[in-house]
Amino acid sequence: MLNTIIIISNDLIFKTRIDSMLKSQNLEAIKYSDISSVDLDSYLESSLFIIVDLEIENIDLSLISKEKKTFGDNMFLVGYCSHVLTELMQKATNAGFDEVMPRPKFVKTLPDILNNFDKHHK
Repeated sequence: MLNTIIIISNDLIFKTRIDSMLKSQNLEAIKYSDISSVDLDSYLESSLFIIVDLEIENIDLSLISKEKKTFGDNMFLVGYCSHVLTELMQKATNAGFDEVMPRPKFVKTLPDILNNFDKHHK
């Protein structure tokens, strides 16, 4: 079962949309506007599912990469951004994100991604 879902986005409207999708599946998320404000050490005993808006200004992908190495398989990172930002999507993939996709695909596939993660972390 998913222990912790974290949404990192400064887009209030889209963050609310993601939260609504999660609630429709009886899931709750902790919401942040910036990666640096997330204290991941407090979640070391959890399986983390982290959703990241890659278009956050000055996003530090190296910080995420470091945390991914610490958590290993207990952290699943999903990043999304505009479909035209292919270089940013590649950087996120290189930083260790498990799934990186354009925003429209993210909206369509989030329920399936959550279900697959949940199956592997029970």
